Amino acid sequence: MPRAAPTYRQRLKVAARNRRDKAEGKIRDLPNRDRQEAALFYASAPWRRLRRWFLNRNTLCADPFGTHADAGTIVPAEHVDHIKPRRDRPDLAFNPENLQALCHSCHSRKTRQETAEKQETPSNG
Repeated sequence: MPRAAPTYRQRLKVAARNRRDKAEGKIRDLPNRDRQEAALFYASAPWRRLRRWFLNRNTLCADPFGTHADAGTIVPAEHVDHIKPRRDRPDLAFNPENLQALCHSCHSRKTRQETAEKQETPSNG
């Protein structure tokens, strides 16, 4: 006898389980604790809800470097970025005023700059 197609709610549960399993799988492969905590944070339901809400309200790239304005282009946002990095200010992790919508190239550029700055400054420990 053929089985009934899964309901919408059942598909959501399966999708959520798959996301959780994927995030937990990533966690085992990540080299350090900071990355593990980041993977858990970005896979969390509260972050995904806030991200979706933020991108619905801010559909265009914030253009922090002025490259889109210089080129006269309008670029859709793909990423939600913390203005003050979450590792430095975890208290602002869910504060919409600390978020900006960025396109992929702007997000990559900002991440590269933050990584370079972090490597240049000596750690206190």
